[in-house]
Amino acid sequence: MTVTELKRRLDAGDAIVLLDVREETERRFVQIGGMFIPLGEIPSRMNEIPRDGKIVVYCHSGVRSERAASFLRTNGFRSAESLEGGIDAWAAIIDNSLPRY
Repeated sequence: MTVTELKRRLDAGDAIVLLDVREETERRFVQIGGMFIPLGEIPSRMNEIPRDGKIVVYCHSGVRSERAASFLRTNGFRSAESLEGGIDAWAAIIDNSLPRY
């Protein structure tokens, strides 16, 4: 999902679960909200993620989030998608007041 599509859907009030799979140090620096489960903890913490509704996974640039979304889809989370470009694209396109790293 692109950042512009995510922004449009959030503004429309769509029920979307944001899932941040970055590391704690990254999250402390900048975030756009949602659940926080680092990529390496996803297999052991899948039970914390809602199974119904749209899940948009994000990381810094989209690489880790694509791996996480693929893993989640394989494990029954059919609506899991990765945020293209990650939080870096969000900061560049949607909210340039956010720090970039």
